[in-house]
Amino acid sequence: MKKILIQYFSGTGNSLYVCENISEYFSSKNYSVKIECIVNEAVSYCIEDVECFGIVFPVYALDMPRIIRKHLKLLKPQQKISAFAIATMGAPDEEGWSLENAVKLLQKKNFDVKWTEAVVMPINWVAFSDPPEMTEAEQIILKSKASIMGIIKSIAENRISRKHFVMPRYGRLNSVMMYYGFKFGCKYLWKGFKTTDNCILCGKCINLCPVNAIQLKKKKIIWTDKCEQCMRCMNICPERAIIQYDVIGKGSKKNRYIFPEFIPEKIQKYEKSTY
Repeated sequence: MKKILIQYFSGTGNSLYVCENISEYFSSKNYSVKIECIVNEAVSYCIEDVECFGIVFPVYALDMPRIIRKHLKLLKPQQKISAFAIATMGAPDEEGWSLENAVKLLQKKNFDVKWTEAVVMPINWVAFSDPPEMTEAEQIILKSKASIMGIIKSIAENRISRKHFVMPRYGRLNSVMMYYGFKFGCKYLWKGFKTTDNCILCGKCINLCPVNAIQLKKKKIIWTDKCEQCMRCMNICPERAIIQYDVIGKGSKKNRYIFPEFIPEKIQKYEKSTY
């Protein structure tokens, strides 16, 4: 039986949705498919006994999340393995340099990267954008199926399909500024998070943070420099009590987005459970 290993990182469920679509298709074709979240302590670094490896991640300011970059550098494939990389993004042609960078890192580890794709999904970065209403989000998710099925078919047919770089709509100068601004500023952005008086100290943000970047100290929610800017805390807060740079982003007045089936039980299954 052919084996596929897919690893991912996801803040609000978009990347996991892509993984599950791939798994569903290939499982129906009698493949053995395993999905691993990279924050799980049991995640694989020594990659062996698989015919295909995939990495799926969201785009953050035209690049991959730093946690994905760190993870790819730690992988140790035991032989040359066919691989794919998929980025989820909030608007067309906003993958920026994320796929290029992922491919370079995978190739350095001796993966044979045959397939890359960028999939448009609902945006979740509340601070500096406005997530769609749920009805619009559902339409975006429905349209994403075509891109996901496209790369699935390419993998199934062993047909090389690599997405070419497209300059983001912001233009080269603004795109480069965004890319490097986030790359070097990410380690400070956690300082912009805070809670409003609506916070009831339910602990949901603490318990569901994928990187354990949120703590409760003296009855106050605080963030640490572990934060990956995945926006899960802002979007999952039942009271909409979390904001980030609210003077700029007006975050407390904007929509929130979580993939409809990205419930705490599923989060715990992939991120906390031992395989």
